[in-house]
Amino acid sequence: PGAPTAITHAMSNRWVHALRSRCQAILVGAGTVAADDPLLNLRYWPGRDPQVVIADRHLLLDSAAHRVFQRQPLRLFAAGNLKRPLKEVEIPVENWEDTDQWLQALARRDILSLLVEGGGDTLERFLLQELWDEIWIFTDQNQYWGQGLAAPRLATSPTRSWQLGSNQITYWFQ
Repeated sequence: PGAPTAITHAMSNRWVHALRSRCQAILVGAGTVAADDPLLNLRYWPGRDPQVVIADRHLLLDSAAHRVFQRQPLRLFAAGNLKRPLKEVEIPVENWEDTDQWLQALARRDILSLLVEGGGDTLERFLLQELWDEIWIFTDQNQYWGQGLAAPRLATSPTRSWQLGSNQITYWFQ
């Protein structure tokens, strides 16, 4: 796994962790876990860590190689890709391309509030299928890493935008 790179400063980190504390679960794609090895917990805000959910279409992530697996994440995967008995933490999805089925599968596990933290492909799925209530984008104009993943672009104007230290926070609500 790669080393995580902080985009936000300490105040924004607390803000993100406060957002996490409001949700039952955090969803990331397998590519984000492989590239960043995130912890996805509440280090900078009090409360209970949300359940981690990983969208891992083919169940290819090596659980021994990533820190997040210490928290026993749920794993969404495309039904039909499993050639062994199902584990308790594995959740099959019949139509992988229908992201609403991901949400239905999580609802059957009583997960009704979800924070989607990425990566790019995972975020794009929710945006294109309009499966979102709020969007928060944190950027820092003082940071530059060369080529990276661009923040999602939305057709609608943000509800609000403001500075927090060196970070620009942009917020949408629908």
